[in-house]
Amino acid sequence: LRMNLYSLKKDPELELAVFKTITGFLNTSGGQLMVGVNDAGQILGLKSDGFSNNDKFELHFWSLFTESLGVEKSQLVKTEFIEVDNKSVFYVSCSKSDSPIFLNWKSSGHAKKQELFYVRTGPRTDLLGIRQALAYIESNFH
Repeated sequence: LRMNLYSLKKDPELELAVFKTITGFLNTSGGQLMVGVNDAGQILGLKSDGFSNNDKFELHFWSLFTESLGVEKSQLVKTEFIEVDNKSVFYVSCSKSDSPIFLNWKSSGHAKKQELFYVRTGPRTDLLGIRQALAYIESNFH
């Protein structure tokens, strides 16, 4: 969720990657994300994130969620911990939203938070510009 395994430092870009994926799922057709599994499907677990227990991990996740997506969207997301090969994985299941979801996030290099609109395109999460987002919202939300 937050620890870069190459630099061994907390990396806000990893948290952004998780939340832009969740936003993309909510804006498209839903989906599942497994935190603690790399892109190749290898189980890494959550230990490197440095939380003393799963409860602290989950509190951090939901704090980021409500800060960036809003508490009113929490009913669209279900989470649970799954043990695989004696390693804990955080499973996130997202339902499709009936209204557009914007990610409210402060990226590095920006003085204030931005509202970002993401969608899933196959295995990718794409950031849409204003014109693209308006067209997508018009054709996908009623």
